[in-house]
Amino acid sequence: MPHDLPSRQWETFDVDLFEFEGRNYLVTVDYFSNFLEIDRLENTTSTTIIKKLKSHFARCGSPCVLISDNGPQFTLLAVAHLVSSSVTTAHSSPCSLWLTLCPHQ
Repeated sequence: MPHDLPSRQWETFDVDLFEFEGRNYLVTVDYFSNFLEIDRLENTTSTTIIKKLKSHFARCGSPCVLISDNGPQFTLLAVAHLVSSSVTTAHSSPCSLWLTLCPHQ
């Protein structure tokens, strides 16, 4: 699904999980630069995903939009816990979850 090009790095990023050779990974892709990071995961719980995303936020800054496939690890409650009160809107469909994290301009 096409998305608008963000105006800065790490403004919008996509996250997804994958398995390779029996190990689980989190991939995070910046929509501005197409830079990606891959983190090996001990498990695929929401708590583990939140820890990894907090690490990304600490290094790269908080995104305005986080896009996922709406998997159980990316439920609104878990991500809302991660970003606390900065979640302003969420758009969900059976296939994807968009969270707008920055205040509307």
